[in-house]
Amino acid sequence: MPALLRPHLPRLPLARRSDLADDRLDPQSRAAAAYVLARCAVALVAVITLAMSAGSRGADLVPAVAAHVAFAIAALLAVLVVLAADDAARRRWVRALVVTDVLGFAAYNIAFGSVAGAGSLATVSVLLAGPLLWSWRGLAVTAVPVGVVATLWPQRDPLGHTSGAWEVWLLVILLAVPAAAVSALVRRGSMRLAHAEEQFRTAFDDASSGMALLARDGRILRANPAMHALLGTSELPGAWLHQYAVEPAALQASLAGLSPQQRASRFEVEVRGVDARTRVASVVASAICSDGAVRRVLLQAEDVTERRRLQDRLSFEATHDSLTGLANQRVLHDRLGAALADQRPAGILFVDLDRFKLVNDSLGHAAGDRLLMSAAQRLQDCVRPCDLVARLGGDEFVILCDAPDASGDVDAAAVAQRVVLALRPPYVTDDGILSATGSVGVAVAVPGTTVGTLIRDADTAMYAAKSGGGNRAVVFNDGLRADVVRRHALESGLRDALRDDGVTVAYQPVVDEAGRLVAAEALLRWTFQGAPANPAEVIAIAEQSELIADVGLHVLRRALLDSAAWPEDVRLHVNVSAHQLDEGFAAALRDVLRETGSHPERLCLELTETAMRDDVDGLVGKLEQIRALGVRLAIDDFGVGNASLTYLARLPVQDLKIDRSFISGLPHDAGSTAIVSGVVAMARAYGMQIIAEGVETREQDLACVRLGCLQRQGYLHHRPMSAEALLEVLARPGHGDLPQPRAAGEVRAGR
Repeated sequence: MPALLRPHLPRLPLARRSDLADDRLDPQSRAAAAYVLARCAVALVAVITLAMSAGSRGADLVPAVAAHVAFAIAALLAVLVVLAADDAARRRWVRALVVTDVLGFAAYNIAFGSVAGAGSLATVSVLLAGPLLWSWRGLAVTAVPVGVVATLWPQRDPLGHTSGAWEVWLLVILLAVPAAAVSALVRRGSMRLAHAEEQFRTAFDDASSGMALLARDGRILRANPAMHALLGTSELPGAWLHQYAVEPAALQASLAGLSPQQRASRFEVEVRGVDARTRVASVVASAICSDGAVRRVLLQAEDVTERRRLQDRLSFEATHDSLTGLANQRVLHDRLGAALADQRPAGILFVDLDRFKLVNDSLGHAAGDRLLMSAAQRLQDCVRPCDLVARLGGDEFVILCDAPDASGDVDAAAVAQRVVLALRPPYVTDDGILSATGSVGVAVAVPGTTVGTLIRDADTAMYAAKSGGGNRAVVFNDGLRADVVRRHALESGLRDALRDDGVTVAYQPVVDEAGRLVAAEALLRWTFQGAPANPAEVIAIAEQSELIADVGLHVLRRALLDSAAWPEDVRLHVNVSAHQLDEGFAAALRDVLRETGSHPERLCLELTETAMRDDVDGLVGKLEQIRALGVRLAIDDFGVGNASLTYLARLPVQDLKIDRSFISGLPHDAGSTAIVSGVVAMARAYGMQIIAEGVETREQDLACVRLGCLQRQGYLHHRPMSAEALLEVLARPGHGDLPQPRAAGEVRAGR
């Protein structure tokens, strides 16, 4: 084509393939396309009709045939242009074609008006073009001009007759007016439809979630930008959706299940985009039905990859120890209970690291954590595939030797020897060469054994191994019953102490960002046979002997009486065991509050980790009864053991105490910093008050405040003290001076 002619050719914006694939033509464009197709058909019919007449009537009709051939060719070209153009260009070309048809009709009538038989249906098609395309204003575009031309230059029929003016205008009125009225009604409905389609198109294209319109076989007809982003490509129309699925068969089965009766389906699918990234999408597929069959499928997909990862992480944290990744106590109890219920042979190895406290005291908790992780890996490496390694907390591990069936052998003693040998070599770490051998207690289930007794017997055997110097394994036997006898003596002594008011309470303060004392935690203290009893051992014996309710109420009553002398803005925190939370605890708590005259809002009950092992649904009901009294609730030692993140949304708690194992890593351990920061953000989202436990150094204290833990508790600020000593602290202006900096390695001697 000569370059000189190119500038004079009209630029033709082509329609996108997706416009034609999913019927995106607007109503006026559809009408225009229909007119052009009809005009081409009329021209072809006229050519055929006149050609047949020319064979019998002579050469007079040959020029008319040639004219209609030209009309047909022009209409055919117009068809191609209209189908290829976009909506705006299509309307311009149709307007030009209609004007050309009117002028061509006038020229044809002038040229062939005197030729008998030259008339054709072109008159009707040109007459109806304007009213059908543009309603009432279309009458002036084609109907009136056609009437004028037909009146001035009427066409002759094959017999030579012509129509009168009144006949012409009557035909114009009878054809054009109804056509315009019908077009007006159609246009009105089309405008409403176009408005609805535009709203849908806007919602479809601008939706934040991925949306796609599919053919019944899964071919993508249309997709919005969010769907393109989800699948990592801009070439979705025409592709098959299942080619992006990691499991195509599962996706096809989900879509195949749609029917006029089952119009919606919800499922999750893994997709792999062009960028090779795998994502998880939550999909809602809705069937678009007509005539009792599914014609299209509207797909909505939301990228839930991060949510799935978070759910998987939370699920893992609910059943695993956060430090070592081992199973936690709940998993151990569940699996051991299942083995005993199935009467399978089972053995328990209770493992405690020797001299682990020395590592913590000399090198800090971070070094201790690294040692625990190394020891956990050694334990996993030396057990059998059928065995389970769990961490109870601190440096205590439990290994469940489980036989696959009733005829299997647990071989617990052999596994215990491998454990001892595996823990014996020194650990080479960044902190130097560390030594932490293991003391292992072994107990094998016998008929009638329960989960509690088996773990208790293994624990007893472990203490026997440790008392013998450690670095050995001891199998539980009758000779270890002496320890049980001692426990019985402790239980009896505890009963006497409760009766004689021998159980006392110490208090460890909680301070705010200014160092002002805002709360104090009540801690059990008891002297047995002239020596301070281990509070954890006392609580364990109380729980086993069902004395925990009496012990808990005794401590609660004593603490409430002592707190009556405190300022009104200082709260009292009291630990609560899961064994106390029975159906009568709320009533007993109400009675104690009434008896001591205490204000419920000043009391905060801290749930120990054992409480988190309780049935969650039942626990929520019990805690709601306590909250109804006006008492605050807190989760103690959050982040370890069974205090799972998944409970936060369900438990009606107001305070969250971050476990000391995370605080100990501040401010230098990036992992501890990230965890504390995340817990603070999460607690704030739930409207909770955050308290940092185990603050030992000034650096940890400053890091806590910087991360948002404004309330802190630890030896840096105050050690546990008597009620009298606490009153002296409260009497000081500002509740005492700010703590002085301490060395990073200086830690508490015990709680």
